[in-house]
Amino acid sequence: MVQLKNEKLNNDGTIVRYGYPKDEKLLNKDCYLTTYNLVIKNHPDLAKERDELRKEKVNHKLLRDSPRLLQINERLTQIKETLSNEEKLAVKKALFVATTVSKAVVDTTIYKDSFDVVIFDEASMAYIPQVVFSASLAQSHFICMGDFQQLPPIVQHDDTSILNDDIFNYCGISRAVSGSGDLPMHHRWLCLLDKQYRMHPDIANFVKDKMYCGRLETDKSISDKRDEIAKSSPIPGHAIGLADLTSMHSVCIKTPDNSRVNILSALISFSLAVDASKAHGIGIITPYRAQAQLLRAMAKDARDASRQNDNLKKMTCATVHQFQQRVAWC
Repeated sequence: MVQLKNEKLNNDGTIVRYGYPKDEKLLNKDCYLTTYNLVIKNHPDLAKERDELRKEKVNHKLLRDSPRLLQINERLTQIKETLSNEEKLAVKKALFVATTVSKAVVDTTIYKDSFDVVIFDEASMAYIPQVVFSASLAQSHFICMGDFQQLPPIVQHDDTSILNDDIFNYCGISRAVSGSGDLPMHHRWLCLLDKQYRMHPDIANFVKDKMYCGRLETDKSISDKRDEIAKSSPIPGHAIGLADLTSMHSVCIKTPDNSRVNILSALISFSLAVDASKAHGIGIITPYRAQAQLLRAMAKDARDASRQNDNLKKMTCATVHQFQQRVAWC
């Protein structure tokens, strides 16, 4: 991932992001890392014509069968195809292309091409066939990166299908690190990064003992940096806290799309987040998409209500999978 430090990022097309990104900074019209914004920058005349045609459709309220509306739609289609072709050309010219595996398997611009080096990041979240497919695009080198203790692919299947496994289990890396089975403690394909620079030591020690077999260490410099946060509200002096709702008869509601919403849990977690957001940026993580949508709506209302005194820091609400995919949020 390219870490974005400036609102405006100029780019000559050497490095491009192909596809629709979720990162707000990449969506910024002044960020030219995306092929779309890069093409718009290089063809301002087409972008201007497209915007004018769209405004004409809205402002003039043209009838569906009017000749002018048909003419506008035809021209908009032509502009869209031209910009799309220019995006594909930008991918061909770039030295470094970043995209998702979902995009790669359906877009001929990627899967009908080949690359000197292919790097697959966050591989624990991918199906094994996706990893194998990505490796087939590499001419010389394929590098598979990820954390075998993170969440596996989402599969709605109870059988022992290969889709229920990730590449690290399939290759025996997970068993090698845990020391179980007949495999050695180290795997020839494993490069273990055993020092962390992000979490408070109390949080890291839990992860170390429960997930990484005691092999994860915390850099000495991180303790002082995180103590300030741990001393703040809503649980001063504690890096980890637990709000037990067992005795509160909390009810979880199933939504039509099989997601879940727990209103009481949302209210309590959000009130804790608002208290903490007076001093620090906050991330609220939930297992369910519907719960994340509810929390995002609550966060928006809180921001709108406090806009005059601006006493709340940034608050991000998302599912655990979305947080895992977007390291920039952490």
